[in-house]
Amino acid sequence: MYRIEKVRDHFRILLPLGLMEKSGFREGDDFEVEERQEGIFLMPIRGSSEILKRAKEKIAGINEDLLHSKGLTLEEVNAAAEAGIIAYGQRGWWMEEWQKEEREIEKEIGEGKEKRFKSAKDLITHLHGLRNGT
Repeated sequence: MYRIEKVRDHFRILLPLGLMEKSGFREGDDFEVEERQEGIFLMPIRGSSEILKRAKEKIAGINEDLLHSKGLTLEEVNAAAEAGIIAYGQRGWWMEEWQKEEREIEKEIGEGKEKRFKSAKDLITHLHGLRNGT
């Protein structure tokens, strides 16, 4: 049995190295906390730190170079939202399906294929024409 000396500032607990090695915890890992009759139970969530690491790398890539980056998987956006890196309500924008559309739009803009309008009325007229096939 390992002894933990004390709860530190901000309620942090320092786990002994031997326990960390035996349990498979790694620095940066997420874990579940369960209250049991015998005490508090910590259980590592395997792979969570790798998922979050991939999410952070992809988010950085999108922010740096939208045209040449890939979007996140559902697993990655959920991990990033849970970690507070992206807003929960914005998860869809970071997904690969949405990012693929963003890349296509950016490519068209780069090729000069965007259409500009002098007024909102001109835009609405154009949209009505597309809907009516004219």
